[in-house]
Amino acid sequence: MNRSSTEYTIHSVLAIAVVLVTVALAAACRLTDVDTHGGWTGTIDTLASGEVMVRNSDQPIWTPEQNWQIVEQMRIGSSEEEGPELFGRVASFDVDPQGKVYVLDKQAAEVRVFDAQGNFVRTVGNPGRGPGEFTNPSAVDISPNGEIWIMRMVEGQLSIFDVTGQFLRTEQTNTAGSEYIPYPGGFDPIGRYNALNYTDEGDILARFDQDYVPIDTIPLPQESNGDNFFELRHDSMVMRAVIPFTGSLVWGYCPSGNIWTLQTDSYELVEIKGSGEVLRRVTKAHESIPVTAEDRQQVRENFALFIRRGGKIDWSKIPQTKPVTVSFFLRYG
Repeated sequence: MNRSSTEYTIHSVLAIAVVLVTVALAAACRLTDVDTHGGWTGTIDTLASGEVMVRNSDQPIWTPEQNWQIVEQMRIGSSEEEGPELFGRVASFDVDPQGKVYVLDKQAAEVRVFDAQGNFVRTVGNPGRGPGEFTNPSAVDISPNGEIWIMRMVEGQLSIFDVTGQFLRTEQTNTAGSEYIPYPGGFDPIGRYNALNYTDEGDILARFDQDYVPIDTIPLPQESNGDNFFELRHDSMVMRAVIPFTGSLVWGYCPSGNIWTLQTDSYELVEIKGSGEVLRRVTKAHESIPVTAEDRQQVRENFALFIRRGGKIDWSKIPQTKPVTVSFFLRYG
């Protein structure tokens, strides 16, 4: 999608969830053979093009006792206290090798640093438009040498601070006017900074070293469905709202340069080379999740302000079923 200076879009994942039911759907950055032991009932085929097709049934190979468990190790933040532990809107966080946690509060426009025990250490950055200040931060990442990199997509800038929180410099990015939450870039395991950039030909992932010197670029998969938005036009401004319950294309990158994508409504993972060649396609049988009458009523309530401002809603475009996945993560190694 081409973006102009008068178009402002926000892409937001409403729930950070991992919906990976079978081992074959846990995307790994190293291409390995699929383990067919333990009662796996899927199929693996290699097409004439060389593409590997992995089809999973809806029967998991893990027992309930083997399923991943979420165990709380530390809690930061409280809705009952004042001070640094009271957050407005957490957009991003990162953890350094010493266990310090860096939390980006988008509403307060600052990064709050906590030690490995959860004790508040310092604040980095301030709201404003001067050096070391920002008004709309998108993500925080800690470089291998301990610098604090704060991406500001809407402003098209990257603010860099040293390990003590002192402002160092500002770098430019080609993202002004648009934002992805959560931000899909950041440092990879081998220390390259990956920055999302927009071009006339489509979105690319630009990779930089730790001095922000360009290394290379990787073209990113583009959404094939360009009409999954409701629009509100006023003078030269265009506001878009994603049609509820429509599927989307989610992607993640590997240090090798390969890209994994997930089509959330069809439950399909695809591994793609940087050149665009498809290496592997992974699917899973699943039951559809219907959109209920209560869901549709909630949509009407959520879009009430959008409609009052002149936005046009085509209710027939709302799907009958919901996407069965939300997002995924990549395991390096």
